[in-house]
Amino acid sequence: MNYLIQKIRLWMQGPGYTDTDENLSAIYLQSLSALIILSGFVIGIVYAFERHSFYLLMTASVVLIYAMVFGLVRFGKLRIASNLFLIAALGLLTFGIFSSGGIHSSSSIMYPVILLFASLLLDRRSYIVYSLLIVAVIGFVIYAENQGLTPIPYVPDPP
Repeated sequence: MNYLIQKIRLWMQGPGYTDTDENLSAIYLQSLSALIILSGFVIGIVYAFERHSFYLLMTASVVLIYAMVFGLVRFGKLRIASNLFLIAALGLLTFGIFSSGGIHSSSSIMYPVILLFASLLLDRRSYIVYSLLIVAVIGFVIYAENQGLTPIPYVPDPP
């Protein structure tokens, strides 16, 4: 088992990044992209059996985006792959929160997780811009929820 893990790790180090930070970022991006792609295939099969074409299309787009991230890392475009990975994660999370009732959705806890991955992949200036983008997106979701623009309105619990 350890031999198999070593072979996979050596294959993921294949693009030839000389800097250790870039090499670790490449391994993170490839590993997470591979996990997202595999889970996307499983989720897509379930949606195909249930004949939910919209969710099947969304899952197919997720698989396509993260396959592009995987390919970009393999072709040596780590910076573009990192940005695409993080923008796609933010966009998909925001779409999910927006469509499931607003900022009170339990999946809104994922914003700090995305910031954690951003801190591993981005330099300081890009991280600050990405953090401001997350704050703007949270503000948009709160505004949309306040104006009743979310598909499922938030109904607070009675006192």
